[in-house]
Amino acid sequence: MNLLLLVSFASADPTPFERWSERHPVEWMATHRVEYGETAWELSQAVGVPVPVLRELTTLDLDRLHPGDWISFPVTEQNREAALQWHTEEECGC
Repeated sequence: MNLLLLVSFASADPTPFERWSERHPVEWMATHRVEYGETAWELSQAVGVPVPVLRELTTLDLDRLHPGDWISFPVTEQNREAALQWHTEEECGC
């Protein structure tokens, strides 16, 4: 008897980023250089992107950010103005 096993990845639960981006279409990804004393929660609040979404998009340990770390976050129509106020790689000249 042959047994055929079909695996469907479509039925898997969506990730936090997938769920969030369904409601907030991403225009581009911005990059922010962490400054002394900044936390992932503060960045999350400033740009309107939940910490679980930020956590999914980085390899950094968001509980232990260090000055000089670069963190990427999605920019949408809703957070575009706030995102442009944060330092980006281009502005830094690093």
